[in-house]
Amino acid sequence: MTSILVPEEIDRAFAALAAETSLAKHELVEKALRDVLEDQADIKLADEAMREYLAGDEKPCSLDEMKKKLGLVD
Repeated sequence: MTSILVPEEIDRAFAALAAETSLAKHELVEKALRDVLEDQADIKLADEAMREYLAGDEKPCSLDEMKKKLGLVD
């Protein structure tokens, strides 16, 4: 388990949000940390996909072209 110190204004904001949502402050902090970790994982995946795209020979296409490639339009 990790303990952290947060500025008083953040603690007050979490307390107010906890009162509004009927969640404990530690639950809100846990959710916020999970969201940040998920966001960072998404960013890493996007960066990897962009590097692969830039290294490859595939050229960009329009949304209409992509729909046709995927068989989403007639």
